[in-house]
Amino acid sequence: MMRNFQKLRKPVDRTDWGETPAIANAFYDASLNAMIFPAGILRSPYFSKDVPMFLNFAGIGSAVAHELTHGFDNEGRQFDKNGNFSTWWSKKDSINFNKKAKCVTDQYDNFTISADGKEWHVNGTLIQDEAIADIGAVRLALQSYLNWRAKNSVDESDLPGLSQYNWKQLWFLSMAQEWCGIERDENAVFSLMTSVHPPDKIRVNGPVSNSEEFAETYNCAVGSAMNPRRTKCVIW
Repeated sequence: MMRNFQKLRKPVDRTDWGETPAIANAFYDASLNAMIFPAGILRSPYFSKDVPMFLNFAGIGSAVAHELTHGFDNEGRQFDKNGNFSTWWSKKDSINFNKKAKCVTDQYDNFTISADGKEWHVNGTLIQDEAIADIGAVRLALQSYLNWRAKNSVDESDLPGLSQYNWKQLWFLSMAQEWCGIERDENAVFSLMTSVHPPDKIRVNGPVSNSEEFAETYNCAVGSAMNPRRTKCVIW
């Protein structure tokens, strides 16, 4: 606390991370226009030098893409390249963005989780920014890997013991593994009411249900739970 007080009235230190290095998380700071990746997240299951690159792009790649997208979500877009609160988008761009963002909000309003013997609806407005970043993460990280794969002429295929899955199926499985967790029903309901992040299950199902690549990879028919409609909610 004293360290924070000592920063008052002094120039902003743009090299200050504001987080401990051991934490397994990543951050975007709009006021600094900075993405922060502590050492704790740069290990399995997010990153390892000993696994195929498609797993790394699905892991740390999607984390990087998530934070990058935050710079262009409903909050981040209001800050310019220097981290100053500024209107730097055209009116037309803002209108188009809001239309696409509403698609995300409306879709997530219909997602539910089961807790305490009841079905609880997600608040699409509350989690809008994180949902936009999650959807962007899946799209950007997968495209980045495809670009890397083509540029390096690499033909990564499968994993030992998991030959029933092709590399693209494994990519989505690895991405989903980031959100494996368990919590009590009371905490699930509390988080649903207060957190800007969707529940972990929705952080997987929401983005992939907006992914044409996922539907194609897992042969999800249009109208099925994981491919509910032809028109996807996509911003970036």
